[in-house]
Formats: sequence, structure tokens, C-alpha cells
Amino acid sequence: MINTPVGTLAAILEHNRPAIIMSDGSIRPGIDSITKEPIDIITSYQLAGSDDDELKKRIACEACPGYGSCGGMFTYNTMQTFIGVVGMQPLHMVSPASEDTRRVNEFPNELIKILNNLIKNDIKPRDIVTRESIRNAIIVSMAVGGSTNVMLHAPELARAAGYKSFANDIMSRSKFKIDY
Repeated sequence: MINTPVGTLAAILEHNRPAIIMSDGSIRPGIDSITKEPIDIITSYQLAGSDDDELKKRIACEACPGYGSCGGMFTYNTMQTFIGVVGMQPLHMVSPASEDTRRVNEFPNELIKILNNLIKNDIKPRDIVTRESIRNAIIVSMAVGGSTNVMLHAPELARAAGYKSFANDIMSRSKFKIDY
């Protein structure tokens, strides 16, 4: 599940037909059965050097009690943020956990309405994914502490969106005017 959304978006941009994406969401955090404290995948990482094999096994099983992407701002969730900010996934659908009932009960109907609007108005992915939206998505991904892997995937997405040179077309310096 590492780069599925990136590949999906690249294909959508290549074909440039009305489309929208919804991720599957992140795994929810767990609860330590002994301390009753919230735990997550980071808790497992922190215990990796422990000599207590039973503790490591218990925490590994309890820290990720379900399904979804890794529960941290790693590559998958960073790219979900990127895809949301770039405009190809509704932002309120980026962060709810995989097991959130809205993913089944509400979001599909919202996506149908959005897709119908895109089709009706002939709004294509390359109309949405622009130089500015890619730059904003990179900035937001970094501002929220996301994975630097976004800088590996963004050039491919820019290429799929029709930009020939990521360095020149997307990342070139531009003048900013700030009104005080």
C-alpha cells in the first residue's frame, strides 16, 4: 500500500479525465491493555531495543488494532495530505481513520456529487493540479512534518500533470509580495 495513491493520481493526471480520489485512511491508535494508555506504531518503534520480548509482542499487537496506513506522518499519509492539498481529494476525507464509519456511510455519496460536478462542468485533473497547487501541497506536506519522500513523488506527479521540468516549472523561485 506504499505508493498506490501516487500511482493512481499519476494515471488520473495522464488520462486527464474528470476524477476524484479518496484514500483508505490511517490505522487507529490502540490502547495498552495493562496501563490503559493510548499507544501507536511509534510506541512499537520505541520498544524495539527492549529485552522484554513479551512486552514487545504485546505492544506490537495492541498498537495497531485494525487496518489502514501506518499511523504516523510517514510517506503514505504525507502523500494523502499532498493529494488533498493539490485538490484531488476532499481535505476532510484525508485524516479520518480507516474504520471511521463516514468512509462507508457519507463519503461515497459526497464523492459521487463531486464527480458529477466535475463531469458536468468538464473539470479535468490538469485544471486542478497546477504549478501553484503542487507548490502549496509540497509546502503543506513539509509544514505538517510529513515525509521528505514527497520530494521523490512530487516530480513524477508534476510530470504526469504536464510539466516538463520539475526544477524549472514547479520549484523555480518566484517573487512574493507581502502587504503589511
